[in-house]
Amino acid sequence: MPACPVDLDPQALHIAFEGGEADASVFDCIECTACTRACPSGIDLVSEFRALKDRTSREREIAERAQTARLHSEARNDRLAREVEEHETRRAERLRTTHQWQ
Repeated sequence: MPACPVDLDPQALHIAFEGGEADASVFDCIECTACTRACPSGIDLVSEFRALKDRTSREREIAERAQTARLHSEARNDRLAREVEEHETRRAERLRTTHQWQ
């Protein structure tokens, strides 16, 4: 950890990588390889952090797309509900109107 020039916790990021979790702090990594050189276990941490960045970016993108789809669906449902309400209002108005043949 003291090897990191941006004060990241490489061990926590390694655990996030191993556990398949997203960790936004990985984007602060400047990929200087200081942690990889200092790692007593010889783990290529920078490669893991790159993979973690990719995975986190994909997860964000998926979440953003899901949010966009949800908003689109809600807007469509609102529009359809308004159209049904307007149709029913027009229909009720037509039924209240007296016609010459009645």
